[in-house]
Amino acid sequence: MIYIVMQNRNSILNVDNVVQIYTEDSCIMARLFDGNMLCLGSYKDHERAKDVFSKMLKECFPPDVVVFKNMDIPEEVIGQMQKRATDLHMQNAG
Repeated sequence: MIYIVMQNRNSILNVDNVVQIYTEDSCIMARLFDGNMLCLGSYKDHERAKDVFSKMLKECFPPDVVVFKNMDIPEEVIGQMQKRATDLHMQNAG
């Protein structure tokens, strides 16, 4: 699981509860499955928010990490991905 610590350090957000994370004005926003919107962090301007968002993406979701949840992945595909040094994070439904 991936968690995001809120900018004010008063709460933690489980990414599994998030539909979308994006920048809006000077905030990094999260839209939750229940329809609520949440400002994860507020910055001096939109450019700074975009910069922090970009860094967050690189740290939490690097391009060489693939996450599979509740899927049957053929062993052949897993082997090919491991040969390319891709990090695999697999989670079973149970």
